[in-house]
Amino acid sequence: MMGAGKSTVGDLLSARLDWPHVDNDTALEELSGLSRAELALLPVDRLHSLEAEHARRMCDADPPLIAGVAASVADDPAVMDLLASSGFCVYLALTAESALTRVGKEGVGRQVLDGGGAATTLGERFSRRDPVFRSLAALVVDASRPPEESSDRIVDAWTAWSS
Repeated sequence: MMGAGKSTVGDLLSARLDWPHVDNDTALEELSGLSRAELALLPVDRLHSLEAEHARRMCDADPPLIAGVAASVADDPAVMDLLASSGFCVYLALTAESALTRVGKEGVGRQVLDGGGAATTLGERFSRRDPVFRSLAALVVDASRPPEESSDRIVDAWTAWSS
């Protein structure tokens, strides 16, 4: 879910584990050749296509790495199958209401929040995507908690999982 802290938690994990962090928005810029401002103007279907491509590339990348992927990949069963078989997946869970409070209406992926109905749009997406991510994730983290706490939980769970 946008606003869950993927970039912040990814940066914390990268520093702590000394693994590269591939941020979703940065990767989309590189993949598309577009700036973040230009990405924010793309039609939603095109943006989701780029997000799925980024997720597929991360599944093919050499580990170890920390990869943030967009929530839209939950709508692509083939990408979800790849993620499920690619390693230790963490879901930073955030309610739709909290996401709306955090993200604002400008930036990559926020095209659908411009104008009325943002809460309805996020609520519908959340109700569809949350169960998909919960079924895939090796760990579900409450993203309303401080990012440092989320990072600690992830490192502890990763250590147990990889042993």
